[in-house]
Amino acid sequence: MNLENYQDPVKFKAIGRPKCPNQECKSTNLDVSLSEHLFGPCNGQYEVVYCADCLTFLSAHPIAIMNVMSGIKEDEKIPYVRA
Repeated sequence: MNLENYQDPVKFKAIGRPKCPNQECKSTNLDVSLSEHLFGPCNGQYEVVYCADCLTFLSAHPIAIMNVMSGIKEDEKIPYVRA
């Protein structure tokens, strides 16, 4: 690691409300939804971030990651197909 070029990470709160990357939209009205149609290691078990105004897809991550958090009981874990 080169400490001469080190920069402190930007805090998410410091950059303000995120905006939609769609050039025609630029809304700050982002929303989160659970997907039933994304395919991957956690089929249908994804949390999707999107623009609520123009419906531009921004990101998705598997919600099954909560299965590895400490304190989650076996019967509360999200079932998913292992790829």
